[in-house]
Amino acid sequence: MTDKTVLITGGNTSLGYECAKAIARSGQSWHIVITARDADKGRDAVSRLIAETGYPHIEMMIIDLASLASIRSFVEVFQQRTLPPLHAIVCNAGVGTGNSTQYTKDGFEMTFGVNHLGHFLLVNLLLPHLMEPARIIVVSGAHGAKTRLGLLLGNPPPLFTNADDLAHPKAEMEQTIPKLGRVRYVTSKLSNLYFTYELDRRLRASGREAIMVNAFNPGVMAGTGLARDSAAFVRFIWHHIMPMLSDRVQNFNSPARAGVMLARLVIDPELKNVSGKYFLGEQHRESSEESYDRQRAMELWEASLQLVGLSQSP
Repeated sequence: MTDKTVLITGGNTSLGYECAKAIARSGQSWHIVITARDADKGRDAVSRLIAETGYPHIEMMIIDLASLASIRSFVEVFQQRTLPPLHAIVCNAGVGTGNSTQYTKDGFEMTFGVNHLGHFLLVNLLLPHLMEPARIIVVSGAHGAKTRLGLLLGNPPPLFTNADDLAHPKAEMEQTIPKLGRVRYVTSKLSNLYFTYELDRRLRASGREAIMVNAFNPGVMAGTGLARDSAAFVRFIWHHIMPMLSDRVQNFNSPARAGVMLARLVIDPELKNVSGKYFLGEQHRESSEESYDRQRAMELWEASLQLVGLSQSP
């Protein structure tokens, strides 16, 4: 029997899959719901998870974070199900589009639309159904902090202006911003941190102190495709050298190792009162100075409400 539910977006592959596996092996009686855009891939992932762990309480539900209608439909179906109470949400799914400009079904730039707005709407719609104590984990990834590794990979700094510009970019960006795909990706991850910190503040202010909200950076996971826009020698290092460093060098993690670290933020009792923090792997770290801009976080929150059609929030 299970007595609580955890929802993991993008749980059919890579980091989300490994997180689900680690929770299944934890012995904590979680009912695990992973989401996927493709039903066949989702069902295959569930079959593999059950076979690999021997844990039967895993299922898949369809959601497309590039569609506000799909997110709303998912929440309606989710709340009608007779599942154990929802006690954890892992906002793991994410996209990078390379240097092309793609749009969600609602006309938002794809990277910002999925990585930020999709999860923003999902979490806000699920908050009334979240049973306390509870945990929300937002996978933030690289968000523009200047590190030696970031310089090696050629990571650009984020370019955060305002939510409307990020959701509806001007056409001239295509020609004027080098490494546009990476800029959009790290900017969306910076937005994830603004979301994490502002959600934490709003939950404390509204009296829901038993909901913990933290951000997680899995470190470097080779093979994720994030170096596709980098120089040739960087791509060579990413695909041929970095896999040999995974699990041997600090912050170089295989999806399996990072998945265990991510699961820890959901299941470790020692973290039951830890909120509003940023974790790089297992370690609590300070995120970039820019990520602590409270005014910008508040403005992003209010603008996001309008973009996704919400009238209220915590």
